[in-house]
Amino acid sequence: IRSISRSTCFGNFMIDINEHSHGVIDCYGTPIVKLQAKDFDQHQADLIERCYWLKDKDRTSGYTQRSNRGSFHSSAIREEDWRDFECGNWFVDTVMSNVNRAIKLMAAPTHKDIKFDESWTIIMRQRSGQWNVPHDHGDNFLSGALYLKANESNENLQNGMAEFMALISNPAISSLYNNASYQLAKYSPVEGELMIFPSSMTHMVSPHLSRQDRIMISFNILGNL
Repeated sequence: IRSISRSTCFGNFMIDINEHSHGVIDCYGTPIVKLQAKDFDQHQADLIERCYWLKDKDRTSGYTQRSNRGSFHSSAIREEDWRDFECGNWFVDTVMSNVNRAIKLMAAPTHKDIKFDESWTIIMRQRSGQWNVPHDHGDNFLSGALYLKANESNENLQNGMAEFMALISNPAISSLYNNASYQLAKYSPVEGELMIFPSSMTHMVSPHLSRQDRIMISFNILGNL
């Protein structure tokens, strides 16, 4: 994960992902896919329990620091690690089936050797102000997140909101948005939803101030042209 400085080149929020139905969303030429995880309710509690278990387990060795600021970020979790228990099997199978669906919706160039690379859990504690700095996921093909526990409501979209930053390379389009180099799409997490996007897309999470923890599992997908 590469952290990126946030500067004044970002324009105003122009796309509210929550207002869009499930499917592909055109973020100024960059596709983002929002999907619902099937049978999520059957595995949500077990996955949340697993995330807290990882947090307690990593406490002795120190938490991983990547783009996270203050929140718990687990060490890398590979596919074989998930395959050791039922909800982990469901998670990997759900990610891969939805990744294949997302590739079709994105009309992405044909890739081969599509495979699950790594994942990690992130827990932002209630009313902590914990956040993630702008970053991307380097040289992977696709990245995404499954939201296990979210805000108690979507009334305050600034609270623990995911922000996706789309590069505007066309000067004619940039001039429409006060000459911004980037435009933003915002998303207030919904439990059971998957967000899938190109790994090169810059994104961040605003400070979390909700009255309950915010829990997600992020992942990277590999693929070769």
